[in-house]
Amino acid sequence: MGLSAKEAADAVGISKQGIIKAITRGRISASKDKHGDWEIDAAELFRVYDPKKEVDAVHASTDSESISAYPPKDIHSLQVLEVELRTKLEAAEKRSADLETQLYKAEQREVQLMEMVKSQTRLLEHATESQNPRGWLSRILGIGRS
Repeated sequence: MGLSAKEAADAVGISKQGIIKAITRGRISASKDKHGDWEIDAAELFRVYDPKKEVDAVHASTDSESISAYPPKDIHSLQVLEVELRTKLEAAEKRSADLETQLYKAEQREVQLMEMVKSQTRLLEHATESQNPRGWLSRILGIGRS
């Protein structure tokens, strides 16, 4: 069961006509029910629009009316809130996975660079030794440059 155009409009804080216009322009996917009314999946709605912010009891004024508006009491508001939270959680999990991948690649690159430094150091040491024939064996045998 999806949201009606009116419910969708209320959930995101725009007009019903704005929702219908978004559907007809192809911004939001929706279908019509057996009565010809629009039926919009909440996830599809929140893919395009940010949910309307609910009154936060901590930051609200102290009058009892505004505090009683949060948390939402009706099932529809709770379903909308659940979809919003799930969408945010999925986005956060994806971002976390992306960051872990970037970290892994950076660590692998660091290992490669350290290996290159070690290799270059060995080559430099070898080149230095070959230019100086008075290494330890030369000194023992008494050969090489004087």
